[in-house]
This record gives sequence, C-alpha cells and structure tokens, in this order.
Amino acid sequence: CEYDLIGDGCSVSFSASNTGSNASVFIYGSAGGLLNVGDSIGVFYMAADGTAQCAGASAWLGSTTQIVAFGDDGTTDEKDGLSPGDPYLMLAQSGDNVYLIEPSYVPPSMGLFSVDDISMIIGLEFQLACTVEYLGCTDALYLEYDSTANVDDGSCSTLIVTGCTDSTASNYLANANIPDGSCEYDLIGDGCSVSFSASN
Repeated sequence: CEYDLIGDGCSVSFSASNTGSNASVFIYGSAGGLLNVGDSIGVFYMAADGTAQCAGASAWLGSTTQIVAFGDDGTTDEKDGLSPGDPYLMLAQSGDNVYLIEPSYVPPSMGLFSVDDISMIIGLEFQLACTVEYLGCTDALYLEYDSTANVDDGSCSTLIVTGCTDSTASNYLANANIPDGSCEYDLIGDGCSVSFSASN
C-alpha cells in the first residue's frame, strides 16, 4: 500500500486533539539521530482521505521524549484518532525537511495502538518525505530579501543601493535606499564665512 502521507505542499500539522483515551510512546534520547532540540516529532493515523493526521506530538528534548498518542473518539462518526491495533505512523520535521520515520521498538512486537499501553522506541530511521516550501525573495541583494524563504517567488524588485540618504548632506545620493554612514556636510559654506552673533 502507498499513502499520500503529507498531502499537497508538504504541509504537516503536529497538533492533535485530546479525545479522552490515549497511550504513551517513549523515545530514548540516543534514538534522536538527526533531530535537533525543539524539532517536532509525532504519531499519526490514516484519515479517510488517505492523508496522515496527527494523533499526538512533542518537541524533541534531546533526551528521552514522551508522545501522548490519542485514540479515536467513538462518540463521533469521523475518525479522529488511533483505533486499537493501528500502527504508529511517525513523522518528524527538522528545519524545512519532513521525514517519515521507521521506529525500532523494545520489544519488537510493540508499535500498535492500545489504550493505556506504553511503547518504547530505541531507534529511529529517517526517510526524507518532502521539503516545506517557503515562498519569498531569496536574493540578499534586494530590499525584499526574506531569509526564511527557500523558493524564490519573483518578489525581488528593489536592488539595494548603499550611500548617503540625507538630502541635506553635500554627498547625498538620490538613489540610495540603505544609509551607510557616509554623509558629509558643508558646515561652513562658500567663502568660509561664519557669524558668531545670535539674537536675544
């Protein structure tokens, strides 16, 4: 079987609803692999549309991390959590990359949802599923540059020009849009004429 786990646009939500029934998944710190502290990791279930929906998630702690996995709420018609016997589908996001995870359990028979059960994961294998696209100007030579963007959307339009932006300065540069501290001022004027008298 193949599933569109991510959906269009590599959009993954690591938020889940508390349905009132749950199990715990513990991941040993040594299993973290490429995860950085604060990265999202979660367990998912297959929705009716064939996409993965979050049943519980946590931020990676860099040490043993617990995920509370929520079960399906039997009082509603739609599936909104894991059913007994469902395998834990695991996804993680680190930076712009979303990974499908193959966990190693102790004992190996674990990995199926059961209310109030505890599963222990000692290893994680990561397979890149997709890269989240953040649209914006990716050229640092333009005013519109967005350091978070990883896909250029053509919004770069104003080239950065550094120079003196003060119109009262003698070296004012009309097309400059970033001041560079170079402004110079003709404080005396022509003829070196200075008046030291003031009005009372």
